[in-house]
Amino acid sequence: MDLHLMAGRPRRIVGLAAGIFLFEASTQLFLRSNHAAAEHLLAYIFLINVAALMAIEIWRARRSDHLKAHWFLLSAVSGLYIVYVLWDLWAGAIFPRVPVAYLISCQFVIAVSSAIPSVLLISLPAGRRYFRHLIWIDLALVAMAAYLFYVVVLHQLPFTSAPVAPIDEMAFMHLLFLESLCVTAAYLLHYFAAVGRDEKWFFGAVSLNAVISLPIRLVFNRLVALHPQESLYNVAGLLVSLLAPTIYLLLPAEDSEAAPFRVGVLADLINIASPAMPSAALLTLGIVVESRFHRIGIAAMTTAFLLFAVRATFFQRSFERAQLFLEQAQMRLREMSYVDALTGIANRRAFNEALDSEWEHSMRSGSPLSLILIDIDLFKQLNDTLGHQEGDGCLVSVAQALRAVLLRKTDILGRYGGDEFAAVLPSTNLKDAEVVAQRLWEAVHILGIEIPGPTVRKISVSVGVGSCTEFHHQTVKDLISAADKALYSAKSAGRDCWRTSDPYL
Repeated sequence: MDLHLMAGRPRRIVGLAAGIFLFEASTQLFLRSNHAAAEHLLAYIFLINVAALMAIEIWRARRSDHLKAHWFLLSAVSGLYIVYVLWDLWAGAIFPRVPVAYLISCQFVIAVSSAIPSVLLISLPAGRRYFRHLIWIDLALVAMAAYLFYVVVLHQLPFTSAPVAPIDEMAFMHLLFLESLCVTAAYLLHYFAAVGRDEKWFFGAVSLNAVISLPIRLVFNRLVALHPQESLYNVAGLLVSLLAPTIYLLLPAEDSEAAPFRVGVLADLINIASPAMPSAALLTLGIVVESRFHRIGIAAMTTAFLLFAVRATFFQRSFERAQLFLEQAQMRLREMSYVDALTGIANRRAFNEALDSEWEHSMRSGSPLSLILIDIDLFKQLNDTLGHQEGDGCLVSVAQALRAVLLRKTDILGRYGGDEFAAVLPSTNLKDAEVVAQRLWEAVHILGIEIPGPTVRKISVSVGVGSCTEFHHQTVKDLISAADKALYSAKSAGRDCWRTSDPYL
């Protein structure tokens, strides 16, 4: 059966499920006169149906991006049910010398254990990351709680002797029905608290299956109790076993890129309460058991407290590491947004913020501030002649040469425009800025990048220097204007030189 093809054909899925149901129901009708054969065949039909359900759940888990744990926990529920049925059918034949009380005890252990994956599933957070190493702590808590639940119900420890107050099988089934009712309510709570489309579809499907199955199962158990020899009532059980596979196959494919919903109060409630649920269950059962089995009760209560503390510690540390990773990623993203992709120096946005910051600092401290604007001469001619790739290479080389001149960590070099660079020199007066401008001009000359043409020329730069020592009546725009005026003066003088502006703006 090609599950991938079937997932896109709802009518075919429903039709096939209906055909299988009619076939399986007809076997019970055919064997109505032979109750033993009908019951035996029913068990194997259940096994086939649940095995198909488990295959579908594993199939969806392997194709899931963010609900993998959810689907695998559902498949674990199906797997434990298969083990329960197989044990009921073959335990006596496989272990003929084992006392029947032990075999029954083991069967009850398997039945109780089938609730463990369901409890883990409803303990998962709503729309938040679940740290995988926490699963072992939660599994230990829930497994111990299941063990104590067995003790509370049967009034004995597993694999010892006959129960002190034997429980009727039908009463035990009703107890499991009550447990299923609680789990269904938790599924519905998760459905209304879902913060993503796929999560809502998942818990919607699980809740729908549980809501439909619970009354059918209750009626089925009641009819079987009243008419134990009537195999026709088994049809209700067959309907339940085929309901979940049909619903899960009809679910749409997951979309990890779907926009999340707004996180509501229910989601916050689940995320706060879910980590405490296994510990609270174990602590409560430990208190109940303590009166009859003192040591086990005390051990359970102590373990519940210690494992909850360990879980809270692990979760806090994991959450802090995740937060640190997110902050580092945001910092790297911010740094990338401030770096010119071609030259690797500060881009215009970063340069402007740095210039504003240094201006504020100079206003407070009274230290001088200088700005140098550098423009590559005849860059358009080089770009048009040699192409944009060579032009980009020229920009990278010039940026590296300029950066090598600025030795102080406080000096800031940025790409101011297409072929224009700028440098901020904190605590630098006009005289010192002129020295730096001369070095910047020389650094580009040393590159010796040639511009082909009728007359071969080498790449040069025009440099404008602006400086400010009085900040009471000036703004940062005045400093930029002074440097730009000096750059225009250098270009008017024939390029390939540097000029300065009035030091007092």
